[in-house]
Amino acid sequence: MNQFNAATTRERARKYIRDGLLDTGLDSQHLAVAIYRRLAAGAPVTKADLAATPGLAPARIEPMLAAYPPSVIDYDAEGAIVAFAGLDLKETAHEFRTAGVKLYTWCVLDAARLTNEVQFLYDQELQWEQNTITSI
Repeated sequence: MNQFNAATTRERARKYIRDGLLDTGLDSQHLAVAIYRRLAAGAPVTKADLAATPGLAPARIEPMLAAYPPSVIDYDAEGAIVAFAGLDLKETAHEFRTAGVKLYTWCVLDAARLTNEVQFLYDQELQWEQNTITSI
């Protein structure tokens, strides 16, 4: 549901070819993990969800999201993220389940890659929650 005109899309494509595909700095990594974690829970990701993420500077979220090419991220009508880098909440031909949540991928290669990544993120979140609970 990204709304880019053709000129904007062409200019962004030129930038990616010229400057590299994506910012791979620490903020960008935190953002990607936060998006994957929320999507893996089966819920759309709002900007408020991202702003509440530890390690993410709220002022950087909007510019970082805008830097993703339209082929990497998709939004619903309310502006929440529903798909990111191969992981989708909308039904596609490729599905998998993790922690009882049905998720979809854009292609079979995404399914092979994301099944393990999403499970790892889920396990890490569960381990963090268990450690937090036991340390109280």
